[in-house]
Amino acid sequence: MKFFLVNAFTKHPFCGNPAAVCILEKMPSDNDLQCIAAENNVPATVFLWKKDQTEFDIRFFTPEYELDICGHGLLAAAHIAAFELTPIDTDFRFRTQKGEILCAKIKDEKIWIEFEVLPGNPIHIDTVENIAAYESQDRCFLLFKSEEEVLSYIPDFSLLGKLGYRGVTITAPSSGFDFVTRTFYPKKKIKEDPVCGAAHRFLAPFWGQKLQKNTLLARQGSSRKGEIECHLIDAKVYLVGHAYTSIRGDLNYQAK
Repeated sequence: MKFFLVNAFTKHPFCGNPAAVCILEKMPSDNDLQCIAAENNVPATVFLWKKDQTEFDIRFFTPEYELDICGHGLLAAAHIAAFELTPIDTDFRFRTQKGEILCAKIKDEKIWIEFEVLPGNPIHIDTVENIAAYESQDRCFLLFKSEEEVLSYIPDFSLLGKLGYRGVTITAPSSGFDFVTRTFYPKKKIKEDPVCGAAHRFLAPFWGQKLQKNTLLARQGSSRKGEIECHLIDAKVYLVGHAYTSIRGDLNYQAK
């Protein structure tokens, strides 16, 4: 199968969030898909099955399990669809394993991916003192006071795991951007997500309301760094960014 390694939410090599994008001509078994994702060993492996020029079936896998939706994986898929498979500026539709349609479009060489806004609720966490906390679905968000605290934070994954959430995001206002974030998955093999698109389904409306803005620029503060434009339109959030193809090739495997 054709194989691409894409750095999402960046224009540069060695930055952003890496995703492997594999183009399927026939559907392997679920076990083979999971084995391929484990072999790739990047935060997300995306499998695309082309239906026509602008429509695809899509599946997302971490090295350990399948995801329903992956923000940076969707952006990487749209990048490959637009710039490697169908070199046109247009709208694309991706049907997930559960039948949900994910939309993306190319505008001024940037990739726009569309999501429903995720509401959040304030919560109290006994083990986290003097920090505002929120939850949204299976994620927890901790509001730090400064950008420096976020960037210098040394995660205690044992403590983060005890919070009981799949993902934990820390965030703060930023001097050069509207806000800065880092996202951790304490029970996953890759414990810090270089640039987490999905977390911004909550973060964008949260900071939009706080800063009274509908367009925000966010920076992910991981070692790889990445930038996400967030546009709030009605009840939707559009995550906008670039992507960089670092590897093109063929992935060879033998069905188990």
